[in-house]
Amino acid sequence: MTLLAVIPARQGSKGIPGKALRTVGGVPLILRTLRTVEASGAASRIVISTDWPELREFCELRGYETLERPAELATDDAPLMPVAKHAVEALGWEGTVGIFQPTCPLLESHTIREALQEFEDDGWDWAITAQDSPHIYWRHGVPLIGRVNRQQLDEIQVESGAVQLMSAAHAVSCQADVDYSRCVTLPIEGHQALDIDNPEDLLLAEALVGLRHIHFVVASGHQIGTGHYHRSSHLARVLSHHELSWEWVGGPLDWMEGTPGPRQGVAADVTIFDRLEVPEHQLLKARLEGKVVVLEDEGAASGRLADLRVNELLDLDDLRFTVLREEFCALAERVHVEEGQRVLATFGGTDPAGLAARMARELPEATVVEPGASMARSMRDVDLIVTGQGRTVLEAAACGTPCISIAANEREARHVRIPGVTYLGLHTTVAPEALRHAVGQTLASVELRREMAQTARAAFDDRGADRLARAIEGLLV
Repeated sequence: MTLLAVIPARQGSKGIPGKALRTVGGVPLILRTLRTVEASGAASRIVISTDWPELREFCELRGYETLERPAELATDDAPLMPVAKHAVEALGWEGTVGIFQPTCPLLESHTIREALQEFEDDGWDWAITAQDSPHIYWRHGVPLIGRVNRQQLDEIQVESGAVQLMSAAHAVSCQADVDYSRCVTLPIEGHQALDIDNPEDLLLAEALVGLRHIHFVVASGHQIGTGHYHRSSHLARVLSHHELSWEWVGGPLDWMEGTPGPRQGVAADVTIFDRLEVPEHQLLKARLEGKVVVLEDEGAASGRLADLRVNELLDLDDLRFTVLREEFCALAERVHVEEGQRVLATFGGTDPAGLAARMARELPEATVVEPGASMARSMRDVDLIVTGQGRTVLEAAACGTPCISIAANEREARHVRIPGVTYLGLHTTVAPEALRHAVGQTLASVELRREMAQTARAAFDDRGADRLARAIEGLLV
């Protein structure tokens, strides 16, 4: 392969002044492209065609060759083909010419190698990368093609200036009427085709270049319940622009099947442990690969080794990171009825202490209901919730429903107590009379129920998943 790589970078960008020296991922656009072309190993010679003295100094200081571009080839409307012609004639080049625009900062080196191989093997005169774009386009109020579903559209492509290849003869000819039988478009993946024209494109490039591999290690199984799963699955949806993989501790439940498992030989940039008592050797292994986030574990090892540890059940300051399932978010303000009667008793799917059945026995005056398919609807449809001292307290608060909490075990008894919730203590110490009194008193007063609900809801908001995702992404900077 004999390739002259021309990197065009003029001074007069109006959409983003000084665009070629703007950074993406902390690296100037011009330097990202130069490094990508170098890494491809495809170029015999690399030259920056520019009219910009500051850029010329920047490139030459880093050992790159520059070529003075004539003023008439550096205007807003100057096409790139004459720029290629100028480089070919100025350097006496006779082989293949490539134009690689620094405004396409996500181009990958393997794409350059593959494009050049196809171009030279098939003997084309000219080739440019293009991205599939199955959309209906309009001009002057008329669709350019028939209106059909996207799946039925003929193949349509959008040109990308990430890679443009041509023979030296084609560049010199600068044909106004190109013989398209000697030309071809080369496929390019969506992110690589991104061409920065405005500040919004720059923000998108910054986001895309920051994508990482995030691995979740989550407690699951019929004996553990689904709290860890629901929290991590919601957090994963907020982080879904990254590459995600999963590992289930205790085995996946039926609906978890099909989630991508750990990638063999591929280190995670961030490992998120959503489980109790993470073994120290797992923390150490994850720490060697990347960053470590621990949710809910309170062990000494996670305190030493985690880059970020969050436990909203043990630390009131961490309530700002509360991850609520979508059904509990953005609910309208709760309306409380004057005479409360309906009580929801829920203690998780496993309920080893049999507390739900106990509530039904010990609260004969109240109407104790079973949870339905939607927990949010079940919680909104009752006047009072009796539950454990875990995450369900937070869900009840999000629904605006007053809550009485009974700790199902000693671990739960250590969880934080948010204002507005009535905590009766560990279930073995709660007498039936105390339970009936608390329930009866709460149901009897609409003012008390309203105050309890409003106070608990004010302790946190619906943005916890977004805050936690930003904190995790902050580890990658």
